[in-house]
Amino acid sequence: MMMLLTNDNYFDEVSAICSNGEPLDIAVAFFGEKAASLFKTNAQVRIICNLESGACNPNAIVELKKRSNIDIKTCCKLHSKVLIQKSKAIIGSANLSANGLSFEDDESKGWIETGILTTDEKLIKKSQDWFESLWAKADVITDEKIKEAEEKWKKRRNQRPLDKSNKSFFEAVVKNPEKFKDRNIFFVIYPKGNTSPEADDAYKDNIAKFPELKNTGYYENWDDLPDNAWLIDLPYSKNGTLAKNNITIWKTPEEAIIVEFESGSIKLCFKKNSIEGLKLNNDDKEKIKDIFSQLVKEDTIKETGYDVIPFNSIMDDYATKLV
Repeated sequence: MMMLLTNDNYFDEVSAICSNGEPLDIAVAFFGEKAASLFKTNAQVRIICNLESGACNPNAIVELKKRSNIDIKTCCKLHSKVLIQKSKAIIGSANLSANGLSFEDDESKGWIETGILTTDEKLIKKSQDWFESLWAKADVITDEKIKEAEEKWKKRRNQRPLDKSNKSFFEAVVKNPEKFKDRNIFFVIYPKGNTSPEADDAYKDNIAKFPELKNTGYYENWDDLPDNAWLIDLPYSKNGTLAKNNITIWKTPEEAIIVEFESGSIKLCFKKNSIEGLKLNNDDKEKIKDIFSQLVKEDTIKETGYDVIPFNSIMDDYATKLV
């Protein structure tokens, strides 16, 4: 028996084969955030993924590795999408909850998938032999491989294309919030005018030496600010208010530029007029002021005056204020 799988029935059949309680061999390159939820029984499962690609969510692999009935290896050249049991197999185009563009869950809606579900004994036997050969050559997933995969995953997630036809940054966020998940975008909150004369001198000295750094600014003694990140800069006044014209955008380079001087250090970043082509218009800045008025009341800022807040958490906690 052969059955054509399309978007109408593909994921139903994949879900069924993953949860029918029979032993299962899987060679699927890319796994997404919710892949572990497919496996609802204690049946033995062997999985080969492509963890090295940067398109396979390492968090999903870590979750699957916790299951005593699941054994996982990785193959850096794998691009297959095959699921094999004793009496049936699925061979097709779909990854498990993700795809090679590092999209996840709802982000991958609209992609056209096709495959074949077969009960042909000869084809299943050939598939099983192929899997056994690949399993023997695949690599064990170590903690070091997980760590390397996490860095690649973050980088690829941060490079997903955004729709630049929107009029402003927040318009894009409201229309497609999933496109901003896991991106290196942060609110940076600190008291205005907090830099020292020594830091100013160190910055000026380096600008004089390196003209390519002219379109930069700096943060003092804040070396752990994220690299390769968009920073929505929120310097507030002594009375705890934020002026709209003080809201700016900075970008830290992939390789940090840190200048040390006798009493501290400065971390350089480049001034930008947009985030991936999306500008902060006046309406956006009013929304940021409204969100800031709530953020500044939080314990971390009350205690230190400083904070770096991922935009993801802003989206989750202040969704109604973005509209």
